[in-house]
Amino acid sequence: MPIFGVPSLLTKLQALAIYHVTANGKILRRTYEEVADRARGLAYYLKKHGFKRVGILATNTPAFLESLFGIAAAGAVSVGTSTQN
Repeated sequence: MPIFGVPSLLTKLQALAIYHVTANGKILRRTYEEVADRARGLAYYLKKHGFKRVGILATNTPAFLESLFGIAAAGAVSVGTSTQN
């Protein structure tokens, strides 16, 4: 039940965070919860293997966004490189 008109945390986590059309025309949808889970998974991997600096070479895709959050969550530094001019 909402408190003071604010939706519950569960409702917010299930909200659509990403709507992306892939290169082959498929539609990718992810909720905030799914994005957070993927970022946490990357953070766990980076911390487990001791990475402190992580380079990213990617286009503007959901994976790039999830990588930024995961690297930050691991306490590492991201070094972004854009493929666009």
